[in-house]
Amino acid sequence: VQHGHSLWLATCPAIGIDTHADPGLETRIPNATIYRMTSDKFFEGLAIGGLIPGLSPVFSTDLVFIDGDHLIEQVCRDFEHVERWCCHKDTLVVLDDVLPYSQGMGSRTPCQGDWSGDAWKTWYLLESRRDLDMRLVDVAPAGLLLVRGFEKDELNPLPPLVDERLDDTVPEEVLARSWAVSPDEAIEWVKSWLPERTVQAGGPPLAPGDVGVPFEVAPGGEADQDR
Repeated sequence: VQHGHSLWLATCPAIGIDTHADPGLETRIPNATIYRMTSDKFFEGLAIGGLIPGLSPVFSTDLVFIDGDHLIEQVCRDFEHVERWCCHKDTLVVLDDVLPYSQGMGSRTPCQGDWSGDAWKTWYLLESRRDLDMRLVDVAPAGLLLVRGFEKDELNPLPPLVDERLDDTVPEEVLARSWAVSPDEAIEWVKSWLPERTVQAGGPPLAPGDVGVPFEVAPGGEADQDR
């Protein structure tokens, strides 16, 4: 969100949430609406209703990208909020920073160079959700997790964050990216179920129930990380 590199690719109305979003980003990307606040504050406003300018509490998105503060607590909060407030049955949620390549990179303590925190735990927490269809994707530097299969009629909470399998040691299969598919395989997977939908560039302002809205969440908690 910060510099708009992802948002400018959208050819439909788009939303970005980032406390560090560049000034004037909306001028350069006129179809984007930028909320300069934490994701916690954004979703709190949706829950209360009427506190997020330009948005109805009831709206849906086709694509959500979660790139939070790299700690599993915040990633889970963002995921649960997105599922509750923004998803329809064909929404694709993409989570960043799930495949560190070293123990230091996957530590909860920030390190020099690439740091992804313990967001790698997301896969293990979500794998208990049999309703979801997921793919880990082998991309640099820290991998992606693609998630689909949301049903608005039945919200399934994530398991508790306290899990005896998840200490702070990054498992070898994560470091080796043993379960990850290539970007080409991921794209083919998405194309295999993606509904055919034509979205016009520079569409109208967001309205209740709009779809075709890329939605980027970055960073969520108060301890934000510049990207």
